[in-house]
Amino acid sequence: MKVKRWNWISATILFFPIFWLACMGPAINDIPEYLRAYKIIPLTVSDLAIYLSTMDSGQGFAIIEWLIKLVFGNNLTAFRVIIAIIHSVPVILIFKKYSESYWVTMYLFVASATHIGWMMNGLRQFIAVVMILAVLPLMIKKKHIPVLIVVLLASTIHISALFMIPIVFIVQGSAGNKKTMGFIALAIVVMFILSKNPALADMFLEGTEYEGALTEMQRMGDDGVNPIRVLVSVVPVFLAFLQRKRIEREENRVIHICVNMSVITVGLNLVAMVTSGILMGRMAIYTSLYSFIIMPYLIRNAFTKDSQKLVNILMIVLYFIYYCFEMGVL
Repeated sequence: MKVKRWNWISATILFFPIFWLACMGPAINDIPEYLRAYKIIPLTVSDLAIYLSTMDSGQGFAIIEWLIKLVFGNNLTAFRVIIAIIHSVPVILIFKKYSESYWVTMYLFVASATHIGWMMNGLRQFIAVVMILAVLPLMIKKKHIPVLIVVLLASTIHISALFMIPIVFIVQGSAGNKKTMGFIALAIVVMFILSKNPALADMFLEGTEYEGALTEMQRMGDDGVNPIRVLVSVVPVFLAFLQRKRIEREENRVIHICVNMSVITVGLNLVAMVTSGILMGRMAIYTSLYSFIIMPYLIRNAFTKDSQKLVNILMIVLYFIYYCFEMGVL
């Protein structure tokens, strides 16, 4: 089936309110801390080198801040605008290119609170996320070396990007292949082990900037990812399972990779459910964006043309309820 894609103008216009909120909205969540850090970035190369030497990670992000400051000085609005542009362009590019229904994909992006949770909170990590998202075309073509180079560059922005090195290989192959299902099996085993001994997770973080973070976050009341988020992440995987024969026949590498990314998202959320929603839960952002791409495809193929409208309406309503849960309204 030939799908009509949105043009650049309409795709950008639809995304513009999200961009505007990200750069002109209230300074909430971690934004004040980012603004404070931006103010103290030195201007000279020698001072920057000293500043970078004091950092355990995130030097790439500091360099981005320095470049923005060279041009715009201490203009905090300019800083937020440039970061929002860096976030927005890859999202628009990839969603427009690969989603069968751009507006549905964008709705899922918003209804999952990704724009608030990341474009207005985890600014640094989301740059790493969209850098890797931007090389999806290379992933599809199995150009592993350029993809790994981008992942390594992204890790200078946020060290958690290194997690994607094995993932770019695991997601290759058919949807639900042995590698991805093995990941789910491993995630379930880890979930049960960590649910009995949460402090064990801290052993794997020794020597990193997150050493001791899991235990401390749990002490402060972080009881893991909401089970509702886990159930929501299962939806595209369940629909893909129902259509596994069709997906195998079509041999569409975009669909196969996105389904496998969705399977990994479920595994990450399962682990995060029994550990830390703040620390472990944030890892799923690297893979969850791909489920937004395939949802329109899965809905089109799982339901008749007449029932698709009803399904889309139900999806809008249920995701809105989910958004309310994420925002603490319900």
